[in-house]
Amino acid sequence: MKYSDLLSKVSILFLEENDVQRDLFSQWITTVSTKMATEPEDVFHEFDSSVILVIISQTALNDEESKIQKYILTRSPSCQMVLITSSAVDETFYEQEYDVTITRPISKQEFTTLVEKRLRYGIYSALIEEFYALNSRLLTLEQGDSDGDDKFKKTIQDRIQKVERPIQHPSLVRRRTA
Repeated sequence: MKYSDLLSKVSILFLEENDVQRDLFSQWITTVSTKMATEPEDVFHEFDSSVILVIISQTALNDEESKIQKYILTRSPSCQMVLITSSAVDETFYEQEYDVTITRPISKQEFTTLVEKRLRYGIYSALIEEFYALNSRLLTLEQGDSDGDDKFKKTIQDRIQKVERPIQHPSLVRRRTA
């Protein structure tokens, strides 16, 4: 499983009320699909199982912060969450709720590096979750009495091998430096 294959299956969701910023972020991110939300309630419509990273503008939250976080993390615990603030804030205040907090203005290089790192971390976390879920399912099937599940067991074993490779060889998920 190549990193590009993994990237083709995930997306980033932005909650950004500023049109200029939204356009800029979508221009900067070219390696992965992006979804845009302008209002907090749009997050509930745009978020799906492909979203591995959510980037939220603090000014767009409108007192919906805890509801949005709960919605996202109950559906995808490995989803990475980044908060963009307009002014310097006490990061310890947001440390528990967000994986990263950044302050505007942010350069293209800083932003794309942050996004790449969070994508890799999110993908790796999701692979680990899938690996354990598949192994749990396989163990349950193996402990069962039904022999008719052999084809299903083989399918699960094949998927475990596909998921296991990038986990055991994190360089497939990490950025390569030449």
